Amino acid sequence: MKIKFLLFWLFISVISFAQNTTKIKGLVKDKENNQPLGFVSVSLKGTGYKTDTDINGNYELNAKPGNFTLVFSFVGYKSIEKSITLNSGQTLEVNTSLQENSSKIEEVVVKVSLKKTTETALLKEQQKAVEIKQSIGAQEMSRKGISDVEEGLTKISGITKVDSRGIFVRGLEGRYTNLLINGLAAPTNNPFNKMIPLDLIPSDVVDQIDTYKTFSPNIYGDFAGATFNVQTTTKITKPITKISIGTGFVTNNNLKDFYYSKNSQKGAGYFGFESIYRDLPSVFGSQPKSISISGTKAQNTFDNSVSPTKGKSPLNSSYGILHGDKFDIGTSKLSYLFALNFDNSYQYRKGVRRTFQPGQYAQFSNNLYKQSYSYKTNSSAILGLNYSSNRLNLSTNFLYLKSSSSEISTSVGVLNAQTNTPNAFVGVNKYEQTDFYSGQLFGDYKLTSNGNHKIKVGVSAAKTKFGLPDLNSFYGIKNSNNTISYNYGANNFLRQYLTIDNTLYMSGFAEYSYDFGNDNKLTIGVNGNGNQLESSYRFLNLNPNTNYSIYTLAYEDINDQILYDLNNPDLNQRLFYIEQSAYNWKAKVKDNTIGTYANLNYNITEKLNANIGLRFEQFDLTSYYKDGSASNEFKKVNNTKSYILPALNLKYVVNDKSNLRFASSLTYTKPVSMEAYPIQIVDPEGETIQGNSFLKNSQNTNVDLKYEIFPTNKEMFSLSAFGKRIENPIEKIYIASAGGPMISYTNSKDAVLYGIEGEMIFDFGRISKSLSNFSLGFNGTLMQTKVTLADKIINPINGQLLDNIENVYQKGQRTRNLQGASNWLINSDLKYQFNVNKKWSSTVTAVYNVFGKRIYSVGSNGFDHIYEMPVQKLDLVWTNKINEHFDLKFSADNILNPKVRLELGDESSSNFIENSKTYKDFKRGVGFSVGLNYTF
Repeated sequence: MKIKFLLFWLFISVISFAQNTTKIKGLVKDKENNQPLGFVSVSLKGTGYKTDTDINGNYELNAKPGNFTLVFSFVGYKSIEKSITLNSGQTLEVNTSLQENSSKIEEVVVKVSLKKTTETALLKEQQKAVEIKQSIGAQEMSRKGISDVEEGLTKISGITKVDSRGIFVRGLEGRYTNLLINGLAAPTNNPFNKMIPLDLIPSDVVDQIDTYKTFSPNIYGDFAGATFNVQTTTKITKPITKISIGTGFVTNNNLKDFYYSKNSQKGAGYFGFESIYRDLPSVFGSQPKSISISGTKAQNTFDNSVSPTKGKSPLNSSYGILHGDKFDIGTSKLSYLFALNFDNSYQYRKGVRRTFQPGQYAQFSNNLYKQSYSYKTNSSAILGLNYSSNRLNLSTNFLYLKSSSSEISTSVGVLNAQTNTPNAFVGVNKYEQTDFYSGQLFGDYKLTSNGNHKIKVGVSAAKTKFGLPDLNSFYGIKNSNNTISYNYGANNFLRQYLTIDNTLYMSGFAEYSYDFGNDNKLTIGVNGNGNQLESSYRFLNLNPNTNYSIYTLAYEDINDQILYDLNNPDLNQRLFYIEQSAYNWKAKVKDNTIGTYANLNYNITEKLNANIGLRFEQFDLTSYYKDGSASNEFKKVNNTKSYILPALNLKYVVNDKSNLRFASSLTYTKPVSMEAYPIQIVDPEGETIQGNSFLKNSQNTNVDLKYEIFPTNKEMFSLSAFGKRIENPIEKIYIASAGGPMISYTNSKDAVLYGIEGEMIFDFGRISKSLSNFSLGFNGTLMQTKVTLADKIINPINGQLLDNIENVYQKGQRTRNLQGASNWLINSDLKYQFNVNKKWSSTVTAVYNVFGKRIYSVGSNGFDHIYEMPVQKLDLVWTNKINEHFDLKFSADNILNPKVRLELGDESSSNFIENSKTYKDFKRGVGFSVGLNYTF
């Protein structure tokens, strides 16, 4: 009954509003070239009536009858004022052209960007929006020397990039973020991350990146930290062809002795397709059987080597080509943009790698010094097409994204707490490849010529692959002369083959909107996605017939000895490979989400704007896994939930330059794929990773309050307060046990977090004209979190309830901080912009960020939490637009080169006997790079 009354009230309000207003409409153009001007401010002087022109220069403004002064203004142009009289029920058409200021500021603009992607336009859009939203566009990414989407997001308030773990928002880790590409849900190609690695998407093919920090019903209900919408470029303003090359050097990484896998530096392997040399040999079939091979057959079956190849690491490199064009088809336009990009890097890491073991004396189970040599590649191929007419705007987008990492690592120290053998050796040859294929079709159609009635539709199909083909490892003893002593059998030599594939991911949306003037809009729609993950996990052991001899060889020579012994003339000395996969080698997960929504933007008064909406979302996830025997039927675990998710966003216009905002909503959080996937992954260095298919989704209550002021078109200051209550928060837990440590995931009872966030963009020109080339961007977050622990936790293997094994719980405490959350973080950048001559413009930007100490994984069984310690990062970027053809970029990355450190806390049991609490540490090195673009 209440809903019916609300809808009736909204209907009467709309009718009465329409009967007592008049309308002004028109077109604004550039006086010099007669082209439409987008994002021009159109207002009635001295009133709250205002709007902006759309990208085609059109505007509409509803107001009450009377005499007014109509004002047109836009940065870099002379403002125009016109006196008008509005009569009741009248539609007045006022067209005009704006003249550029002779003293306008010159800007570096990406050729393929639209005017809406300039920093000024996006800042104006942020000011105008009712919801709390921030964007970064093509122009700002070009100025700051940003090469990919992930790097671009770090320039937005409250967002940090954490090594290989992706994007953190307001100190919250990746499970609290979600990704849209052109408004369509996108799957992850890595089950350990919620989103695809956004450093795979080059900034050259992106118009803008929108960040929604408050929930709106048209985005998915899986929302807590933020939802990102990456808008790729499909519609260009002029033809473009550009080639890019770059090279880089990182201290202690490049031009040094380096270990490679056998095929990583030749042919397809160099470009990141090494999996063709490492896939599971066909002789073992599509399902596990006790198949064994030896002799020449075994010698010729594997194209990957247990031993590495030694050489020198060259410089890092990158290559790219971009081409776009447009055509007129009568009054319509057709355009396309195509881009290919590839980059590689050579990374060396060294530091401790430890695991923990409880018992009479709590101690390290493994205490290793690890060195790793990684060859990494990123590749992308993107094609965008656009057809546009007066009413129809239709785009299609094809993406292929790929990453690979070929790693050789050697670890020396104590294994399995055998302190009497301090020189145990672990050699690992690991290759990881991810693939993302996606095709999208999306667009909008104006049902009426003025665009007040519009429909938007989009559909996408995607396929992803994640693979660890032929992860081979072996154990031995390292001698003082650097040789390795080893023998066969006892799982000393193991090959693992893991694939997790998304066979088909479908996503779509359909939306109708009615714009009834003065920025009032009603929107209804539906969106959803569905996918199916399927995994295969196979093991091969290298076993002897009766050969238990001890060999002592150089690391590089061990593979040759294995090849000989596979066909040793002495049958007693001969080796054979045999499959010994576990019963749960195969698992599946089906995941479907569909939601319907209604949303109303309504100007309650001239100063108070409201965005109120409701979303109904159905979530269904079913996991399939084997238990006990491979011949058993799949067991099923189902998680189905219906959500009613209201959202309210309010904006009060304090004056023309400042706003006060309030937002409140209900949402939920579902786990990252691996967190809920029914699989156990074996790490050769002593840990297992166990997914928990019995996890519950979190349910979130979100509140935000924000004050913002825009002193000029280039400046902004804001202060926000935010709070969340999370029921059943999902957290990573480190389960220390005598049988070996396990990393898994669990639900706590609830969590409360609250904090403040400040941001500013400051132009030093307000201090002195001599400083007008300097500007400062700064944002910082302070936050407190409190988790209430549950008395029982879920066993991730069988779903049974267990007494809480957390260390703090066993010590009698019932609260702690939220896993993955920092109590504070800072991002800042200082920019200096100058002109070398009339054609050559330069920008130097120093970028600094740091985050506070946070729980990396929750501690258990007498061990405190493992903490991720603060890391300070300082980068320097110098971009140069030399002329219309050449762009040059110099970068210095990670100048401070701090140690990345994970550390056990101080609250472990009193019988912890080790002197050090470091779990893992390493340094990245200082990077120097140069990139050159040539635009034809």
